[in-house]
Amino acid sequence: MKAADRRSVAAGRLRLTALGLGGAALAGMYAPVAAQEAADTLATAWDAGLRYIDTAPHYGYTLGEHRAGAFLRERPRDEFVIGTKVGRLMRPDAAVVAGMRSAAQVRQNVGWFEQPVPDGLWTALRERGLVDAAAPSPSGRSAAP
Repeated sequence: MKAADRRSVAAGRLRLTALGLGGAALAGMYAPVAAQEAADTLATAWDAGLRYIDTAPHYGYTLGEHRAGAFLRERPRDEFVIGTKVGRLMRPDAAVVAGMRSAAQVRQNVGWFEQPVPDGLWTALRERGLVDAAAPSPSGRSAAP
């Protein structure tokens, strides 16, 4: 297996590289990471053929998404897949300080909340084969019609 080998998922509608890059560390989730170091890591992963990047709003209080987005903005859109988490709302808050490392710390210090994924979005994801058809929606309602 090579890291850049592609695998089909979602009934063949999505092709991911065999290896992806997790964005939590790039956002300083475990220890502070300089912007240039994050950019260099993304470039190295790209040069190695990785075309799947996972990130989330919770990674560095949106820093992970911003760093991945800044890097990917210069790349051809049809060459990569970015994974993030839906249904989260991060509110700007002056109490957030650089170096907060965990969602628990952020929850203690800022006014953000998790907003459930609307059932309509969940249904659309399921219909496109991007969510397991047997999985219940986040509201707990059955997937069965």
